[in-house]
Amino acid sequence: MPKTRSTSKSSELLPLKLYAAASPSGFRVATILEFLGLEYKIQTVNLKAKEQKEQWYLDLNPNGKIPTLVDPNTGFTITQTAAVAQYLVDTYDPDHKVSFKYGSEEYYKQLEYINLSVSEFAAINSQLFFFKRMAGTNDEFAITHLSNEVNRIISVFEQLLSKNTKSGLYFIGDHYSIVDASIYGWSRYLAMNEIDVTQFKLFKQWYDNFDQDETVQRGVTRLLHN
Repeated sequence: MPKTRSTSKSSELLPLKLYAAASPSGFRVATILEFLGLEYKIQTVNLKAKEQKEQWYLDLNPNGKIPTLVDPNTGFTITQTAAVAQYLVDTYDPDHKVSFKYGSEEYYKQLEYINLSVSEFAAINSQLFFFKRMAGTNDEFAITHLSNEVNRIISVFEQLLSKNTKSGLYFIGDHYSIVDASIYGWSRYLAMNEIDVTQFKLFKQWYDNFDQDETVQRGVTRLLHN
């Protein structure tokens, strides 16, 4: 069972450092940090200038991607958004503000859904964004295939939300979790990928509610204006 470090004296904690950009991955982690009430500093990584491929950054994250989280309180440096999310709740969420008790059904659903979010929803959206915005060619087959896959995954999200409406519009349980934060990252970019979510009523309502949450907006604003 993971041991959660006490955060009862959060004022004594050193600020965590988040290397990120105003991007889906950055928004995911900033949202979780805000929900946990942790102090953190942002160092913007200029993706267009390929700072993520410079040696100073590769020393932190050999994969050359964002985000990277450095925690001076534990001495840990961790990358990959799903791993960062799990680390944060294992370390700083003893009251399960954005997570669920280890060993519970909700805990394993949390693992299941966050892996669905990262391995499929985020990965496929990222590829769709590439072919639509960056490839320099019009590969209609790839765009159609990837668009269909994004819509398929959103239909899965719609089903998951429909199974939990009695608790409120959350993916698991009766509160937002690292799953909601993870799915939110690329949900902000669906319109840019020309994905129309109006057919998915629960998903659209969930997104609108989450996006308008004051805590979520604090993280978004910090990344956009850092």
